This record gives sequence, C-alpha cells and structure tokens, in this order.
Amino acid sequence: MLNSRIKSLESTGDLIAAVDVPIATELLGSFEDFVPNALVVRLAIVAHAFALFYCFENMARDLVKERLEETKGSDWWNVIAVVPNSVKTRVKGLRDKADENKWHDVEANSDMDFTLFGDLVAIIDANWGDFKDLFPDQLWIKSRLSELEMSRNAIMHGRMLPPSEIARIEQYFDDWLAQVG
Repeated sequence: MLNSRIKSLESTGDLIAAVDVPIATELLGSFEDFVPNALVVRLAIVAHAFALFYCFENMARDLVKERLEETKGSDWWNVIAVVPNSVKTRVKGLRDKADENKWHDVEANSDMDFTLFGDLVAIIDANWGDFKDLFPDQLWIKSRLSELEMSRNAIMHGRMLPPSEIARIEQYFDDWLAQVG
C-alpha cells in the first residue's frame, strides 16, 4: 500500500522520484584511484545537482539575452539603463581579467557570457516590462533565482547540498520549463 501511495505521489509531482546519477568512474576518469571513497560518494550526488544547475543557468542566460535582443535590438547591452551599471562594471572587470590572462582560455563570446547568475535577476528586474509576459510576477522569478543562487554558490565552492536542496533545484528547473519552455 505504501509503495502504491509513493508511486501515486511521484506521478503527480508531489514527491520527487529518485534519480540515477553518473557513477564516479565516469566523472573522475583516471583520477578515481586517488580520490577517497567518501568523496567519490559525495561527488555522485553533487554532480547531479551541478548538471541541473549548469543547464538551468545557461538556459536562463540565453532567455534573457534572446528576449532583450528581440525587444531592444542586437546592441541591447550598450543601450542606456538596460543593464545596471553594477553589472556592467563587474562584467568589464571579468573581461579585463580574462584579457590579462590569455593563457587561461574560456569560451566567452559576449558580455552576457561574463555575467554572474545573480546578475540575471538585476537585468530582468531592470527590464521587467520585457519579461512580464513570461513569468507570473516579479517576485516569482526573483525569489527562485535568488534561492537558486545560494545553492549554486554552495555547489561551486565544494559544499554538499542535502537532498532537500537538490530537490529544490529539480523543482525550480521543472517550474522554469513549465513556465517558459
């Protein structure tokens, strides 16, 4: 009876089903023999969260870029008041640092590629009129992206997320897909 109830809750989305994650060997390659087993187990969990977040962040960045190109034109980054000055200043600093360290090659083709995840909230907020048809309201998108930024920072700084936070990433990604496709 319990198994039936669990399957029912999973099918409606009220309970998140277990997800298969890649095994550490695939992720570590020839380095697996040098990594403590306890860390390998944690890696398998956090790799799933990272993969979800990587896709979510890049899809959100692409949506912002595409929407502003549609509404403001191809040179939208340089239009006054579209991108907050604090974001432009940070992006310029990151671009300058990349230019100074040419030996460290990264794939970045535009200023948007240098934005941080939190910058997306600031850009959407500054241009709410261009995004209001995509989201239920400003608070919906601001709260989700702000909450996800905390998980993003934990992942990127080598901290472990509990299952509830990984479930939040999954749920918010699912919400995003349902809302904007």
